[in-house]
Amino acid sequence: MICDFGPESDKDGEKMYEDEMSKPQFAYLQQPSGMDPPSVFCPFCGTRAMNNGGEVEGCIHLTFIYPGSKEKFIFGTDDFMRMVEKAEEKSDFEFDDEEEDEFFEKIFEAGGYGSELLVLYITHGGKATDQILIEDKYGFDISRSKK
Repeated sequence: MICDFGPESDKDGEKMYEDEMSKPQFAYLQQPSGMDPPSVFCPFCGTRAMNNGGEVEGCIHLTFIYPGSKEKFIFGTDDFMRMVEKAEEKSDFEFDDEEEDEFFEKIFEAGGYGSELLVLYITHGGKATDQILIEDKYGFDISRSKK
C-alpha cells in the first residue's frame, strides 16, 4: 500500500508523523441546536466527566474541564494548572486578556503536551431566543494511565 502524506513530509512520511505526535489531538463536536448540554465520558476508560449535578467525577485521564458558560477552569490536575500558570508567566498575560483558542495553544506549548492529550471541543446551546452557542473544552491524557 502506498500512502501520500502531502508535500510537507519526506518520502516515508516521517516528518509528518513526528509533527503530529508532538501536538495534542483535537475533536470538534457540535450538538444539535436546542438540546441540553451533553454528558461527556472519558474516551479512554468510559468514566463520566461530570455527574448530573455538575460535580466533577472524572477519572485518572481527565486533565481539565473548561465550560464556556463559566469562562474559567472548573477542574484541572495540579500539573495542568501549573502549565496554565507557566503559560501566563511566560507570555505576561492573564487568561481573560487572550482569545481562548490562543491561550489554550500557549498552555499546550508551555506544557509540552503531545498526542497523548485529547481535547474535546463541544459546542452546544441555542435554547434561548438569541441562539447563544457555548463551547466547552475537556482534556483527557492517555499517558496518565501509566502513572
